[in-house]
Amino acid sequence: MDWRYLLAALLANTLGITVFSVVYQTARNQTSVSAIGAVADDAILLLTLFAGSGFVFLLAGLARRRSLSYTHSGILAFGNFTIGVFSLFLSFAESIGYQDDLATCGGFPPGYWTTGNVTVNRCSIFVSLHQDWVSDIYLLILLTSAIAFCAVILTRLRQAHREAQAQESGLESIVA
Repeated sequence: MDWRYLLAALLANTLGITVFSVVYQTARNQTSVSAIGAVADDAILLLTLFAGSGFVFLLAGLARRRSLSYTHSGILAFGNFTIGVFSLFLSFAESIGYQDDLATCGGFPPGYWTTGNVTVNRCSIFVSLHQDWVSDIYLLILLTSAIAFCAVILTRLRQAHREAQAQESGLESIVA
């Protein structure tokens, strides 16, 4: 595993969540429905790009063969575990928020996109933010983090096992 690509995947996911949180929050502060939809779409696109690049970096990091030190593996394991738990929490929060708004607003009202004067309220914000997509993107980040975490831990355990076997065989040759 190449720790540099795995670190790039971790940073891409972290940066994606951070940028998304800032841009997505500004969508809620817009004064027109079209502006809300445009900013929300941009935020979702950014999150998707960062999550996709993080997954590509993960695949590249798993494909390349390089040594992995204890320090690098510890940092990567802790970082991926943290981002994974955080994205799981965000995914549940977005899903619950989406279901709450869906229950209140009842989905897309008939003629919503054809009428010109739509007032900005909870339901118009709800249909413009596309919260249903965000939860799935967070789950992609969770999947990336879980794969990276397991791969780092398993690689480190294999290396420790090989080192222990080499040490045992060295001791057996001295005793014999």
